[in-house]
Amino acid sequence: MKKFNLDFPFSQVNEVIERITGFINKHKCDEFEADISLLNLIDASRTALLCSTYHFAKYPEGRIYWDLRDEQTRELIAPMRLVNMELRVKEAQEGVLNNVIKLRA
Repeated sequence: MKKFNLDFPFSQVNEVIERITGFINKHKCDEFEADISLLNLIDASRTALLCSTYHFAKYPEGRIYWDLRDEQTRELIAPMRLVNMELRVKEAQEGVLNNVIKLRA
C-alpha cells in the first residue's frame, strides 16, 4: 500500500489538495494512506472530503486511510464520510504502540 505524508511546507490548504490529487494521478493507488495530522480541523475535513471524492471518481472500489490529528477531527468528518474513507486518529495509534512497548518491557 502506498503512503502519502505531509512532510512539506505549505501555506494554503489548496496546495495540500493539489499535492494529494497529483499523487492520485501519478500513481496507481486504488488504496493508500495519507497522514494529514498536521492540518487543523477545518483544513483536514476539507482535504479528506475533496480528495476522497476525487479518488472515488477514479477508483470506485478503492480506499483511503486518513490519519487525523485528534478525535474531534474524526467526529467532524465521520457523518460526512464517503464509502472509500477510513478515518484513523494518529494519537490513538501512537498510544496503542506505546502500550505495546510498555507491555513488552
